[in-house]
Amino acid sequence: IASNEHSIATVYASSFKNNMALARGGALIIRNANATILGSDFTRNAANSGGAFGVIEQSVVKMENSHVTENTAAGIGGGGMYVSASTVELLANSFTGNVAVDGGGGALLWDGVSTLYLITVCTPGWFVEESGHDGGLTFCTPCVPGLFKETVSASQCTWCDAGKFGSDAGATSCQLCLAGKYQNLTGSTSCETCTENADSPAGSSACFCSVGFFGDGITSCSICEPG
Repeated sequence: IASNEHSIATVYASSFKNNMALARGGALIIRNANATILGSDFTRNAANSGGAFGVIEQSVVKMENSHVTENTAAGIGGGGMYVSASTVELLANSFTGNVAVDGGGGALLWDGVSTLYLITVCTPGWFVEESGHDGGLTFCTPCVPGLFKETVSASQCTWCDAGKFGSDAGATSCQLCLAGKYQNLTGSTSCETCTENADSPAGSSACFCSVGFFGDGITSCSICEPG
């Protein structure tokens, strides 16, 4: 596929396999154009540069949640992607097993003065944290117990709701408090046991006194007097 001269292309949930180009971009060449690539796979494509695709001549490209795998550049380089004088934003992509035979950039070769944006995203259970050293580089760190992150796209960890808890770091979900236990706070790492003569269903934020008893169910349940 070629996207040229001020065109706008959107590639969504597509698969490109075993394609070849003599120059740049075995599967896709974007020249002086805008393109958005979402949830697509580029596998075993080949070209002189940019085995999977080339982005050149003042193009603007955003690629998200895509996989670039086992592509080959035989000449200049950029086994997966070749970028020249263009702006590229990469978010939650994987580059695996790509090869530049005679040039640089087994995964990606960036050639030019325009900006290449590499955005750090983390797997579920981990979040992006900025280092206080190394020029502000970002890295992934696990959510602490009591917090969770369910999806890749979430930027931060979330507190476990009342009635739930998280005892492990790097959690992707929270656990329900068992029957007979409760948790009325968010972000908790454990649940509390109901007081004597009280009970609760699973996932409760409070306990309830048994029949014939009264109280708050958490600190005390007293027996009802006759009458």
